[in-house]
This record gives sequence, C-alpha cells and structure tokens, in this order.
Amino acid sequence: MPDTEMVDPTTIDTSLHNPRLVFDPEDLARLRESIDEVGILVPLTVYRGQDERLKLIDGERRLTCALELGLDGVPVYIVEDVDETEELKWMFSIHMLREQWEDGPVAKALRTLAQRIGGWDTEKLRAITGLSTQKLNGYRALAEQPDAILDRVIDGTFPANLIIDAVQRVAQPLRADLPDVAEGRSDTQIVQALIDKRNAGNLPDVVALRDLRTMIRVATEDSTSTADADELKLAIRNVIDDPKISIEEAYQDTIQTRIAADEFEKASDRFLKAATHAVQTVLGDHDAITRLKEQLSLLIERLSALAKQLK
Repeated sequence: MPDTEMVDPTTIDTSLHNPRLVFDPEDLARLRESIDEVGILVPLTVYRGQDERLKLIDGERRLTCALELGLDGVPVYIVEDVDETEELKWMFSIHMLREQWEDGPVAKALRTLAQRIGGWDTEKLRAITGLSTQKLNGYRALAEQPDAILDRVIDGTFPANLIIDAVQRVAQPLRADLPDVAEGRSDTQIVQALIDKRNAGNLPDVVALRDLRTMIRVATEDSTSTADADELKLAIRNVIDDPKISIEEAYQDTIQTRIAADEFEKASDRFLKAATHAVQTVLGDHDAITRLKEQLSLLIERLSALAKQLK
C-alpha cells in the first residue's frame, strides 16, 4: 500500500458499483461514535479517476460517518493504475473475505465486471473474486435477469433463491430436456411466468419449484412412454402458462404417488441390505440372535398389516 494521505471527504466520490447498498443504522451509529472519539483508524482506499476526482474503492461506511460528523480530513490510500474495471476487482478482493454482501447487489456488480472483461468467464471471475463456481452460477442466474427482476431482488421483493431456483431447477432443464414444453421461451420468460404465479399466491416457497423440477425429470425419463409422458407434459405446460394453477396440486395429481412408491422401494432395498448385514454380524451371539428375531417378527406383522390396507 502507498503512504497515507489526509484529504477532504467531500472530494471523494462513492462507487456506483458497490454491491453493499444498504447499511445497518445501528452499525453506522456505533461506527460514527467510534470515529467521533478516536478518529478513523483504517484508511479509506481510493483511486484518481480521469476527471481527477478521488473515487472510493473501500470505506463507504467510514466516509458516510466522516461526512455526517463534518470532518475536515480523512486518511486515505491512493492507489495507482486503477480504472472502473480494476475498481470492481479491488472491491471484491477487499470485501469478500471480510463481510457478507447481499446476493442481488453482488449479481449486479458481477454483471458489470463481466461486461468489462469481455463477457461472463467463470474461470476469470473465480480468480478475481474468490467465489466458487457454484456460487458464480447462482449469481449468473440473477445477473442475466432484466433490471425489472433483479432490482426487485435487491429491494427485497423477491428472495434471491426463488429466482436462482426458477432458472436452475426449472427454466434451464425445461428448455434443455423438454423443448416441446418450453416452446421456445427464454429463461427470463419462464422466470416471469413463475413470478406471476407467486404474485397470484400459488408459489409460496422454493420447495414448490423443486417439485416442478421433479415433474420435469420424470417427464424426461418417461419420454418413450407416450401416454404418461404426454399427460405429465401437459400438466407442466399448464403450470407454466396459468398463474392460477399451483405446482403442489399439479404434483399431487400427477406423480406424487409414483415418487412415494419409488422412495419406498429404495428405502426397502436399503433396509434389506442393513438387515442382511445385521444377521451376518450376530451369528454366534445367542442373545443378539433372539433380539433380532423378535424385531424381525414384529416388523413382519406391521408390514403385513400395511399390505392389507393396500388390498
């Protein structure tokens, strides 16, 4: 870092790209009291723009408090050879390890950064930001939405995971695996349809999107079984097209019983393996054999009672 300089805080411009858009009033109040008592202990980081004004990279809360307190000077590091692209890189490098940013503003900042490095390059963005590929994929799902949607994530109208799941669990597999159901719709158009469903009160949480993802998966697996697949595809198409149809009802009407049966079959297989292992383990231990036989007999009685209910 270069040497610290004292500058007038009114000569520093805040960043338009700062992913941290909202500051907790209580945190600001505590920081303001601390600065009023002992001053700014950690210098702000700035660079000089083409207009020769200082541009803030790190320290917006400290700058806000300094302006509110009417301080004449604040300590800064002035870094060289920085433009707006480098500014974004610096901000991610400084902040990501120190504090948690909200998903919406991060996605917006990443969108700007991707534009400045020539497009969304996951490897480059991973190297710059330190974010995992999985995280970046989630942010990309947000970043590629129009401002009309992304801004609603930023202001808290839509939860970020609702939009991410709508893209990753519904729109992308639907377009890739069931193009005849997607009917040429883009990710954003499918996301908007799900937002309309949420606004109509028929998409209460992201769990419903996971049920819709299961419907898409089963329809894909059943593509050779025309009757079942066609019925399920029609249900999926209706869910996407009609905001008044709930995913839960469509799931129950189509594949809920099949999924329950599949899960029971898997659970039965796991139990049989565990029981076989237990029997082989207790051979030679009379007391353990007796207990195991009692438990198996009781289990057989209970399963037989359940089987009678299915007749």
